[in-house]
Amino acid sequence: YFQQFASQAIFLPHPCATMRQLSMVRLFSALFLANLVQTQADSVMTIMSEMSTARSSAMEVAEATALSLDKANEKARAAKVREWSSNWLSVMGVTYGLTGLTKDFVLNYLGRTSYHSKNGALLKAIHDVKHAVPTSNDFSKSQMRYLKTQIIKLCEIGMALFQQGGSLHMMLQQLEELMTEENMPHFAEGLKASPSLRQAFDYLSGPRPEGTQEL
Repeated sequence: YFQQFASQAIFLPHPCATMRQLSMVRLFSALFLANLVQTQADSVMTIMSEMSTARSSAMEVAEATALSLDKANEKARAAKVREWSSNWLSVMGVTYGLTGLTKDFVLNYLGRTSYHSKNGALLKAIHDVKHAVPTSNDFSKSQMRYLKTQIIKLCEIGMALFQQGGSLHMMLQQLEELMTEENMPHFAEGLKASPSLRQAFDYLSGPRPEGTQEL
């Protein structure tokens, strides 16, 4: 049902759809980034709310990280963080943004055995990143180093799975470039500014409900 809904709603919107409905469809696109939400029991409105929270949390982390870099007079590195956020967390776009990521995933991976038979490592990496996010404001160097390692691992697994030149591959490649030792103290400041990020990961990588099938 979700695959059919996404294909029709994202690429062939109904002519009578309102602007509010179209905005909700764009937020729904995040659902398909890495085959993370695996339930048909949740209502579409619930999924929209959770995905909107995830996007907002990621944007908060990115901006707080960039502000911390600005304060350290690392303007070029701050610009790179803002560029990634603007490129991939925006709602609008063809190749970039949530729409570009969704188009890449739905057209090239969703429902294909070549993807679904090999995505186990990617799903595990997402779980590992979730558990690597500190649960308190005590962001030690060792904690942040471990988180960096897990994010880089996620990026590399994803880049090996997604085709080079595609939106998903580009997004992960640019994210990996941000995961430097020098950036991690500033990334810690970003995480402190958005305590709901781990909650978003809890939803995105949560267990599949009984009786449902993988998207």
